[in-house]
Amino acid sequence: MRSNNSSDKLDRSRLRLARKGGSAPPLRIHAAFSLVEVLASLFVLTISAVGITAAWWLADYQELLTRADRRAARILRQYYELQTCAPPESRPFAASSSSSPSAQAAITGYLYHPRLIAAQAGSSTFGDSIPFTISMTNGTTPGTNQLVLTYTIPSYGTQATRQVTKTVILNPVKL
Repeated sequence: MRSNNSSDKLDRSRLRLARKGGSAPPLRIHAAFSLVEVLASLFVLTISAVGITAAWWLADYQELLTRADRRAARILRQYYELQTCAPPESRPFAASSSSSPSAQAAITGYLYHPRLIAAQAGSSTFGDSIPFTISMTNGTTPGTNQLVLTYTIPSYGTQATRQVTKTVILNPVKL
């Protein structure tokens, strides 16, 4: 019986130590997030941020293309109206018998003027981007003169720069 009595005393002393904090409590497996769960959530957040940023850049590029296209159409319309409705001495291009566009000086400019960041060089607060050229080609028959506007779209990702040409046939108004 003595052995029973001594084992009871040992069990009681272990219980007292456990209550007093003398030994560590048993480990619980589901008590907190594991390192793998934290790393997996960080990975998912990083991939999401990269995807959102790429989509944002693509949307910004598409918006730039739309802006440039609308601006080119407005410029072409302005020069068309000026060429067809203005008095002959105020027209940007004079009608000549030559059919080559190089016979007259082309008009150049920029379709887009982005605001410069403070770290970028330049004395102006706006930069020049997307250059355009507008010229007139003289046709062989009356009413076949054309205004041609050409501009260069900047590259994006794997796409190279490309040139876009817009053309309008002139129908001058007889004054």
